[in-house]
Amino acid sequence: MELRELIQRAAAGEKQAWDALVEQYRRLVGGILGKFESLSQEDKEDLSQEVWVSLLKGGLRAFRGPTDGGSTEHVFRSFLATITKHEAISYLLRHGRPFEVLVPFLWDEGDEEGSLESRLVDPSLGPEGRAAWKERLERLRLCVQALSLEDQEIFWMEARGWFHKEIMRELGLRSGTVAVKYHRAKKKIKECLKKAGIL
Repeated sequence: MELRELIQRAAAGEKQAWDALVEQYRRLVGGILGKFESLSQEDKEDLSQEVWVSLLKGGLRAFRGPTDGGSTEHVFRSFLATITKHEAISYLLRHGRPFEVLVPFLWDEGDEEGSLESRLVDPSLGPEGRAAWKERLERLRLCVQALSLEDQEIFWMEARGWFHKEIMRELGLRSGTVAVKYHRAKKKIKECLKKAGIL
């Protein structure tokens, strides 16, 4: 069954299609939530359920698919990744842990839903508070930009939920190289954030 038909049937309430969709993409959801190292396993399981509940309650019906003749698979992965990261972001912000969401999701700048600042900077902070947040976000961007271009690309692909084998094929890298480069990039970013006084 093609993915577009599977999504349509799942959105219509067909249990077999829904179960197949969950089975096909549960690793993607789990992989994205797994990047939040401070979340407990119980937190991740609860958030995973929230993602699927969100889809079941109308998220799937809101999915429009590619508009420019692109791949349904690619667009749906991005759609599902966005829902997953928003569930995680909301959870962390509700529990007063904002900085844990910033680094993995800096790519949101310039997306169709609005900038990262507009969604993470609390408007009730006042001008000085908002300015301080934006300054921290800019420091985070500079830390990422200090990486080599290849390491930046690997970092963003990991943050978007790509698997190592997919990144390896896309960038033409050897087996094992992706994991090494990602962990090296992550370490450099953390060191940079510490020097900037953010971590």
